[in-house]
Amino acid sequence: MKEIKGVRVTTQNVTVDDHYSSFNVIGTLQGTTRPDVCYVIGGHYDSTSENPKVSAPGALDNASGSAGVLEMARVFSQIGFPYTLIFILFTGEEQGYFGSKKFIQSKFIEDTIHQLKLMLNMDMIAMDDFIIIETREDALGEIWQKLAEKHGLTYRVDTDIWGSDHVGFANAGVPSILTCSDHDKYPHYHRTTDLPDNLDLESARKTLLMNIEGLFIRMDAE
Repeated sequence: MKEIKGVRVTTQNVTVDDHYSSFNVIGTLQGTTRPDVCYVIGGHYDSTSENPKVSAPGALDNASGSAGVLEMARVFSQIGFPYTLIFILFTGEEQGYFGSKKFIQSKFIEDTIHQLKLMLNMDMIAMDDFIIIETREDALGEIWQKLAEKHGLTYRVDTDIWGSDHVGFANAGVPSILTCSDHDKYPHYHRTTDLPDNLDLESARKTLLMNIEGLFIRMDAE
């Protein structure tokens, strides 16, 4: 992320499950005219498997979402925005959202919580053309449903949110949305066989286009 022009990269130390130290990677693209208003785009970069001390490749879960965050940072860095965009690669999601919890508890959030307009989370986005849209916000659900249809994705909308780093943001009052594959249909979920050859990059492309357009629409409404 540090090689993306205009994105200032910092790290945030995180203790995961009281066992080991890790860190979040945070890239900030400063807004041009209203930098106090922020949008967060995130995904976790840690992974697990049935034998994580030996191998946990995590291609779908969640190298795909992490790559999505990096690609959105690259795309948006080429465009000037009035608002600040924060791109976060979270650690410790598989063990209990430790990275996102630490970020939410930070002084930055304390100072800006009322100016956080959206948290977009990507977790497993390269399995097939079916996507789960998870949000408590009706307006967000409607935007993303229309965009899913536009880009040839089938979808399910869940309002009972759980299971990834957007949950803490939503509980803190930040409008939040997750786009995610259905892991119940992925035989390599949390397995040492979760490898790049199993990914559908075209579905990842469609999901990224959906998310990029959704973010534009949300910012235009500001």
